Amino acid sequence: MNNKITRSNLDIIERAIISNNVIRISYRKTTKEFKKPKPYGHKDYGDLVRRNIEPYDIREEVNKDGVSKNYLWAVDITTTRSDDNHIKKFILNGIQGATKLNRTFTPRSWA
Repeated sequence: MNNKITRSNLDIIERAIISNNVIRISYRKTTKEFKKPKPYGHKDYGDLVRRNIEPYDIREEVNKDGVSKNYLWAVDITTTRSDDNHIKKFILNGIQGATKLNRTFTPRSWA
C-alpha cells in the first residue's frame, strides 16, 4: 500500500483521539492472497469501506519482516453487535478520508 495519509486526515484523527470524538473513516483494506480454500494464489483486492470508530491511539509497530508501519488503534462501532466491539488496528496509510462526527464517547478500559 503506497498511499500516504493526508495531513488534514491525520489532524482530524489526532484531534478526535484527544477530545474523544467519534469519527468516520474511509479505509482501504489490504489485499489478501489466499492459500485455502480458494485456488492457491487467488487474490482478493482491498475494498474501500467506511467505518464509524472510537479512536484511541496511533502507534508505530515493526512486523516480523522488520517493516515499520503506523497503526490507528480504534473500536469499530459501525455495527451494534456486541462481539464486534473490540479494539482493532487500522494501517494508518490505508485511511483515505476522515470526518469528525457530532458524537463523543467514554473511553473504554481493557483489563
